Amino acid sequence: MEKKKNKNSIKDYIMKNIILVLIVLLFSGELNAQKKGHNISLNVPQMANEDFYLAYHYEDKQFIADTLTFDNKGQLMIRGDENLDHGVYLAVFPRLKN
Repeated sequence: MEKKKNKNSIKDYIMKNIILVLIVLLFSGELNAQKKGHNISLNVPQMANEDFYLAYHYEDKQFIADTLTFDNKGQLMIRGDENLDHGVYLAVFPRLKN
């Protein structure tokens, strides 16, 4: 009788933890889905006061999405209220001719 009770309590414990994990995952997905916008920060001291292009691929071409300039400490912040489209983005540094 004791073994059966022990097995049931272990099963109950596992089931409760699985349910708890599923609930946490469900709510974390809900919270992430509600976030809108983008916030990207770069810190490249060697690029102080230099231009930066945020570019992206579309089919076989590349397009510039935004042109920005690093501050005098080499820091750059890209913020927007809308989500960025999914895809591959490029960091283009004109001075480096990349």
